[in-house]
Amino acid sequence: MSLEISFLSILLRSVLLLINHVDRLPLGLCCLLRFLGMGTNFDFISIRESDVLKITAEMSRLSKTDHGFGTVVYDSGTAILDDVQSQGRLQEAAAKAKGEKFNLDNIHKNKADTMRVLRMAALKLHCNVLWIFHLEDGMQSGKARVRTTIPTTELERLKSNLNAIMTIVKDAKNTRGMRIEWSRYNNNAAAGQTIWDTEGMWRGAPDRIHDFIRDYKGDEQYNGNAYSTAFLMKYLAEKNVNFLDVAQMKSKLGVVNEPAWWDRKSWAVYIEKGMKLAVEV
Repeated sequence: MSLEISFLSILLRSVLLLINHVDRLPLGLCCLLRFLGMGTNFDFISIRESDVLKITAEMSRLSKTDHGFGTVVYDSGTAILDDVQSQGRLQEAAAKAKGEKFNLDNIHKNKADTMRVLRMAALKLHCNVLWIFHLEDGMQSGKARVRTTIPTTELERLKSNLNAIMTIVKDAKNTRGMRIEWSRYNNNAAAGQTIWDTEGMWRGAPDRIHDFIRDYKGDEQYNGNAYSTAFLMKYLAEKNVNFLDVAQMKSKLGVVNEPAWWDRKSWAVYIEKGMKLAVEV
């Protein structure tokens, strides 16, 4: 899944332009939009076309209206590219059956041009863009494999207009998370890190991911936990270090400016101070 993270700060009443084959939002996309902080309080317009030129022509027409689009969602890029590549392979097979020559480069050019016109059409709307690509389980040479439905070449080209690429994952306990595959900030320091849905239903996750991708430097010893004064107070209470309230805890431990939620290294200093208080008592 690839997306532009500025989408996280979208206004709730912005209009969503959906490039899809249905006139309603798919359940999976509804869940994703809820995760991205849009809830269900927004309007959307759907373009139900398969032909890329018809899609972009309609996007151009809509750009001249006063709809005020805040976001364009391509759901999904998988359907678009798979169609282009499958048609190309069928054309190749038909040509071979007739004993004719077929230039494979034409398939790759068609694929690249398809992505390029869709990318430019979205940029002309001057709004946020969400690209959805699926991962598919399959077999190759008798071995299980996962296919990423956007070719590496096209993904690299798409990066010029992205802030981050992320994948929705689950751990052994079925806890969901967003694994960052690539980010343009801080020399891609956040790549490989996963922000977990620790509160459930993606509560608080959009803001945490937004801040993490932009400010994570790589030396904070992030371990997956979302630290806060509430987390600290609960953790210390489990170690029999208790305070009347958060304000007292902050005063006793000298917490003036709270570290970033992912900065385990800085939060560990306050944990150590709290444990020393327990020893002194």
